Amino acid sequence: MESKTANIAGVVDRRLSVRGIKNLKVVDASVFPHLTSGNPHAAILMIAERSADSFCKTSSWTSEMPGD
Repeated sequence: MESKTANIAGVVDRRLSVRGIKNLKVVDASVFPHLTSGNPHAAILMIAERSADSFCKTSSWTSEMPGD
């Protein structure tokens, strides 16, 4: 469910999937709707972590290494 303030012309949706292209996600600072006035490092890491968690939950990929 998109928020009422979602950018309809935006390239990605809330799950960082590129609109109109199947199985493609964008996970970097370009998904920020507004530039931050400070260092964006922590926000970028948060987006990467949440995207990785989402990917693991919706795919058959596991983070366990073979032989563990």
